[in-house]
Amino acid sequence: MRKLHLPIILLWLIILLSGCCTGNPVRLYQIDSGRAIKVGPGDIVEIVLDANPTTGYQWEALPWDTEVIEQIDKPVYKSRSKAIGSGGQLTFYFKALSTGQTPLKFIYFRVFEKDVPPIKSFKVTIVVS
Repeated sequence: MRKLHLPIILLWLIILLSGCCTGNPVRLYQIDSGRAIKVGPGDIVEIVLDANPTTGYQWEALPWDTEVIEQIDKPVYKSRSKAIGSGGQLTFYFKALSTGQTPLKFIYFRVFEKDVPPIKSFKVTIVVS
């Protein structure tokens, strides 16, 4: 009777541990621009970019392969200070879906300034394997 319980207990332990030991999200910053990042299906990728919405500038993600990654939440802005007009960081959240790769590019620009190039950009290649 004891021999039957051991495999069941081991199975439950594996299930419990696999649920609680998922890896931390892969967090990328402006300094990571130009890199290729390898992740696995189901992994979360966070893109953290310096921003200051009070200046009129905004980050925009350009189209990417939605079969490889998907955006899972709205971007979240956190100010570095309580001072009016201070800058902070804008974080975008993506989830790796299936094997493949896709460039992920962002531009920092003012919507109301036509024919003016972005003042910053950020680009990584997400490789899901």
